[in-house]
Amino acid sequence: MSVLFDEPALERELRGGHKGCISSLCFSPNGKQLASGGTDCFLSIWPLSKKMTAYRMHGHTKPITDLSYNPTGSLVATSSLDSSVRFWVPTVNGRCTILKPHLRGVRSVKFSPHGDTFATASDDKMIKLWDSKDQRFIRNFKQHRNWVRRVRSSNAGNQVVSCSDDKTTILWDIRKAGGPVHCFYEGRGTPTSVQFHPVYDIIAVGLTGGSVKLFDTRMFKLLQFYEIFNGDVSDITFDPNGSYIIAGSKNDTKVLDILEGRAIYNIGGHVGGVSSVSISSDGKQFVTGGMDGIMLLWKSNLTYVPLTETPSKSRRRIRPSIASQDDALEVKVTPKHIEHSEVEETLDMSHPEEELEIQIDQSEDAESDEVESKNFGGTEIANLFNQNELQAKQILALEAKTEILQARLDRMEKQFKKFEDAANEKI
Repeated sequence: MSVLFDEPALERELRGGHKGCISSLCFSPNGKQLASGGTDCFLSIWPLSKKMTAYRMHGHTKPITDLSYNPTGSLVATSSLDSSVRFWVPTVNGRCTILKPHLRGVRSVKFSPHGDTFATASDDKMIKLWDSKDQRFIRNFKQHRNWVRRVRSSNAGNQVVSCSDDKTTILWDIRKAGGPVHCFYEGRGTPTSVQFHPVYDIIAVGLTGGSVKLFDTRMFKLLQFYEIFNGDVSDITFDPNGSYIIAGSKNDTKVLDILEGRAIYNIGGHVGGVSSVSISSDGKQFVTGGMDGIMLLWKSNLTYVPLTETPSKSRRRIRPSIASQDDALEVKVTPKHIEHSEVEETLDMSHPEEELEIQIDQSEDAESDEVESKNFGGTEIANLFNQNELQAKQILALEAKTEILQARLDRMEKQFKKFEDAANEKI
């Protein structure tokens, strides 16, 4: 069981980095920097020191949709609806190079854990894998029938997962060309974000309609279901140990304890909802970005027994569970204790002479864009998905009841044994 000491505490309010919604956030691997991308087309780099000076870097001509540090922290990749990916040096004298990997807007970019490759996802319905060293194209992954919202890499680096507006979340093996490993269909709601568990073979999916699902990627089955938000889930992330999920929505932020199968904290502070979340590599801090253009830096105050150090006989297990609107503790924001940090310097990185543009032959993309989407069955398939989801909920509820009944049976057996021993002593 997770052990909680103090509730998350607000450390700083970061203002001035963006004029508009915060679309993406990411801590550097060493935790010394925070990168933020916005719908204002700017990338802001925040050195996490007491006297913070943030640098705004401009180059994209349309909103930034996602960003990712490479494992060494020497580069930040940003994707944008201007159909480009830019690679920035995250310093005051930062420079950038451009890659145009897709014909349409690029929704997501992610470096692999080893940094040797990176993946991109686009409105052209494709995921592409690239060599990080020379930005050489490796292969396409085609299956989605609508915009691809997110692509994320597994901890081992051998798989990626993507989610799309076609109501699917697809698991891919990057070592093989061809079809997907598995496709998870959603009967209700559309996937908006997805993340790999840092330890186990599990993915978490955030959905429109306010739910979060955990899937086992070996058995391809629903493991946990949280229906806890009143609005769409905008972003999710695991803590480095894999005990908690931090999920942002159009209403607030929630911390989910996946070992207990419930939400434990509701966190407010933003006007208009939360659009992005990220947690540091040591799990001590997390940040929430809002549609109000403000970022809130939090001390997580979450502690646990690391999963990898738990003895095998008492190893904690992520149990099947269902959670609805919860009784999580409300975390209140007290503005008078907030330390404000603002942008003090702006870098305009839009000059053509400072950029290296890499053009890619996209004839294959153009052809695939002309392929008509297939009709997968309309109302009948949707009804079938709803039935399967209902059955999955019923199975999870039965498993939970079975565990309770088994515990009661164990207690009754112990009591019976005591009575039997006492009777034998009298005889």
